[in-house]
Amino acid sequence: MVAPAVGDRSRVPGAQTHFPQFRRGSVIYANHIKRPAVVRNGETALAGNSAHALAIILTGCSNGGSGSSTTNAPAPPAGLVERDESPIYAVGVPVVPETVSNSGGAISQCAVSPPLPPGLSLDPQNCTISGTPTGVSHASVYTVTGSNAAGSTTTRIEIEVKDAPIAPDGLDYLDRSVIYLTNAPITPNMPISTGGEITQYSVSPALTRGREVRLRFSRPIIL
Repeated sequence: MVAPAVGDRSRVPGAQTHFPQFRRGSVIYANHIKRPAVVRNGETALAGNSAHALAIILTGCSNGGSGSSTTNAPAPPAGLVERDESPIYAVGVPVVPETVSNSGGAISQCAVSPPLPPGLSLDPQNCTISGTPTGVSHASVYTVTGSNAAGSTTTRIEIEVKDAPIAPDGLDYLDRSVIYLTNAPITPNMPISTGGEITQYSVSPALTRGREVRLRFSRPIIL
């Protein structure tokens, strides 16, 4: 008798067609096969040579379950960007929370180096910088790291603390000349500012009907 090829559904007279659950490495027997077949990585190896062999394939079986499993591994954070990359704060004035945007996986842990100026702190879970500066600090660059189980990403922010508030000295938009369509959502037009931290915005003349300025994280966004 010639053993059927793997995948051949033909029956071997007298051979079993149903097998119980086996663990990898188990020794099994089929009717009319006098030598044991040892289950290995997805195949069976018959002990010795036999012309009467039933091909048996067991793929990673264990206690009724499959040996392979799929897990959804988290993606690492990526593209970390500070809301304002070079803020200037004043002693005794609460700062507008400095948030970050992240284009990768969710951040679960944050760190900053070197330590922030006195009075400021970093949220260890979402990387937001907040607080009230208690002393003057020269402009210094700080590295913020956001991470999760899959990896990490970094960004830099330059912070300066003065003894008194200073006025903003520059305000611009990413797109100075825009054309919008009626009844169609627009891409928010983000501003760019320099100098002292801006805490209030206004617009004149009034924007086109249906558009508005929203104060988000102390920055005006035209919608």
